[in-house]
Amino acid sequence: MTTANPTLSLSTIDGTTRTLDDWTTVFRHCWVVLPSKAEAREIIPVAEQIFKTFGDSDVRCAYLVPGNEEMARRLMEMTTLKTQCFIDPEYKLCDAYSIKQAPSLLYLKQDTSVETLVQGFEIESWTKATAQIAKSLRWIAPQLTKFTNVNKQSYLIK
Repeated sequence: MTTANPTLSLSTIDGTTRTLDDWTTVFRHCWVVLPSKAEAREIIPVAEQIFKTFGDSDVRCAYLVPGNEEMARRLMEMTTLKTQCFIDPEYKLCDAYSIKQAPSLLYLKQDTSVETLVQGFEIESWTKATAQIAKSLRWIAPQLTKFTNVNKQSYLIK
């Protein structure tokens, strides 16, 4: 699996910057990479269901927006669940993990290595991936069946 440079800087939408290693030292992370466009609106309810299910587990859930802070703020206005949001304005994190499409689902281990990465949205692959994440966490899997009507989608990040 891919491991990014642990000294890579990663900032939140609120301006907190730490190294990737600092963010992942204590907990694993489950991130939904949103497309930097209005079409993210269709994926946000799926992400929120995942985050609600895993919220009390030993994983930290967040959005990753490959784009600038202004775009990230617009996307976060579409959310109903208060969740951490990272920004990747220069695509360094996306490049480090070879993320080329959004939306994506990324599950990181504490050593910054990827345990699960699904690029593009397709309900069956996200259901399978979240089941694998749940098994790894010894947690319940999110119920994504109500999202079977969400169209497959994939947007190039850059």
